[in-house]
Amino acid sequence: MFDQEDTKQLLIANRLHMPSVENTEIIIADHIIQCNFCGDGFVSEHALAVHLKMHEQKNEIQFQDDQFVCELCGYSLATSSEFKEHQLEHEMEESYACDTCDYITEHRENLIAHQKRHIIEYECEICGASFVSSNSYIEHQSIHSVEKPFQCEICSAPFRYRQGLRLHAKLHQPDYVPPQRKHHCQLCNKRFSRKQVLLVHMKTHGHMGPQNEYICPVCGKAVSSKTYLTVHLRKHTGEKPHVCDLCGKGFISQNYLSVHRRTHTGEKPHKCTHCEKRFTQRTTLVVHLRGHTGDRPYPCTCCHKSFASKTMLNSHLKTHAKQNARQQQEQQQQQQLQHEQEIQQEQSLDTITILLPS
Repeated sequence: MFDQEDTKQLLIANRLHMPSVENTEIIIADHIIQCNFCGDGFVSEHALAVHLKMHEQKNEIQFQDDQFVCELCGYSLATSSEFKEHQLEHEMEESYACDTCDYITEHRENLIAHQKRHIIEYECEICGASFVSSNSYIEHQSIHSVEKPFQCEICSAPFRYRQGLRLHAKLHQPDYVPPQRKHHCQLCNKRFSRKQVLLVHMKTHGHMGPQNEYICPVCGKAVSSKTYLTVHLRKHTGEKPHVCDLCGKGFISQNYLSVHRRTHTGEKPHKCTHCEKRFTQRTTLVVHLRGHTGDRPYPCTCCHKSFASKTMLNSHLKTHAKQNARQQQEQQQQQQLQHEQEIQQEQSLDTITILLPS
């Protein structure tokens, strides 16, 4: 049994929890008290509290001072819906993983959409690079030619890549603010606003790039060793020399193959030292361990919060983006209102008739 305070907290948790879409279709009589976690009905609050205890034992309810508390990282949340959303961050190891690359998502439909990228439909006859869409294939062909097929509609400036045209188009926007060119070429002293653009530029000098980075001749990505470059180039050529002997799938590196084989064997070699959970990849274990240690190495640049993984940080940053967008919209509406008021005042002044004595 549990005391009156336990009953009170459980009932508060039930009121805070928003019923799922499935539960909203359940019709229960007025004298029946409904469980908002599963939709079951009960004749008394005590009976409901006993039932809610079952949800608590399944870790579906965790609270502290009328809040839901994550048992892994100690993070407290006000509502059950927020608590469930937070728990998803700790469950990435149970989510959907691409067996071709290291892509992970918590939604199956996202994985299906992602895996289409690995389907080779268009292959370059010159370098063997593969592409999913005809647009990507056509744009890629420009790297093998001196032609610049993308032209600015305003000033007619030509560009070899569509992305270059997009960046250039920003120059014609009235509110455009030029970025700081912090990255400079050590050979010709040209400066660039983005490191990636600098690395592409370095190819014109036949140089590996700063800090001995090896640069991909197809996309301009820089890697730290020739071995990594060889593996990376296979993403463009479609070459997959490492083949699974159980299902026949091919992979660009032995490491990807080793991780894939665990889907057949069920092997999870990386064990948490604080609990009984095991993981197929070490990176997933590292994020999980931070839930126990409280380590949060990813700070938010907009507020004082910090997070255990980059995924959590990116999810949090979206809240700032929405807030900034809302504030910008309100500011624009205020400016528009002020502008309309100024026009009305000017119009009213124009209609004033000055009566002169006869």
